[in-house]
Amino acid sequence: MGYVKKSSQSESSIQSKIIKYLRSQNAFILNPKTGTYSKKGVPDLHVCYRGMYIAIEIKVPGKTPDETQQLRLKQIRDAGGYTISVTTLEEVKEFIHDISTIQQCGKSR
Repeated sequence: MGYVKKSSQSESSIQSKIIKYLRSQNAFILNPKTGTYSKKGVPDLHVCYRGMYIAIEIKVPGKTPDETQQLRLKQIRDAGGYTISVTTLEEVKEFIHDISTIQQCGKSR
C-alpha cells in the first residue's frame, strides 16, 4: 500500500479565499447549500460579475468534478453561462481576467 498525501487545503478554505477575492471585485455571489431538496451536482458558487453568469466548481488538488457535476457545468455553458472547475484562487483570478478581457474587446466593436 502506498502513501497518499492529503491536500493541505480543504475545499472550504479554498472556497473562502475565492469568495473574498470575488467580493473585492464587486461580484455578486450565491453559495447554495446542499440538502434533501437541492439538485444533485449544483456548482459550489454562482457568481454574477459585470453582467456575466459564472458557475464555479471547487475541488481540492487531485480531485475532479464527478459525472453529475460535469453535466451541470455543461448545462450552464449550453445556456450561455461561463463555468470553471478550480483547485486554487489563482485559477479564478486568471479566469476573471480572461473573461474581463473578452468582455472589453466586445464592447470596443
